[in-house]
Amino acid sequence: LGGAPDWRAAAPYANAEGATAALYATLSIQGSTASAALVEVGANGVRRDRGAVSAQIAGLELPQLRAALASLAEQASTRIQSEWKASISAGAGQRARLSASALYRDQRQWESIKQALEGAAQTLISEIRIEAVGREGALVSFSFVGDRTQLAAELNRRGVRLDDTAMGPVLRVTGN
Repeated sequence: LGGAPDWRAAAPYANAEGATAALYATLSIQGSTASAALVEVGANGVRRDRGAVSAQIAGLELPQLRAALASLAEQASTRIQSEWKASISAGAGQRARLSASALYRDQRQWESIKQALEGAAQTLISEIRIEAVGREGALVSFSFVGDRTQLAAELNRRGVRLDDTAMGPVLRVTGN
């Protein structure tokens, strides 16, 4: 995706990932410093300046340029995630702990559930513990910030449903 920050251009990519905003990074190189100006565009048409990140380019070879660009991407990701976590945490108060049954039919589904939890650890959850594992299910626990609706939406975006059942919270791969 290239060009000026524009939600209409970014929407197909953002929607495919379940995102409601897209981050544009405009690269500039001066001497041995690479910089990226960050601008977020949302589905509501709002543009938000997210600052800039910079990295030193250690040489003129492709590996050094790739390393500098990877550093810019990592810095941008860390900044956005930190700001987002802070806003969720500030708006939601304290952390909560959840114990849930993870139900699955096979090893592939169990791996999908674990990957969704690990992915959500980048945003809402932390302190993931696998308490017990059986042939058709596992007991997992983790802490999260925000409310249950946000948690369910984040897990759903990663392919796992969080349902409240008579036996308590249950995690399942979506579509099953």
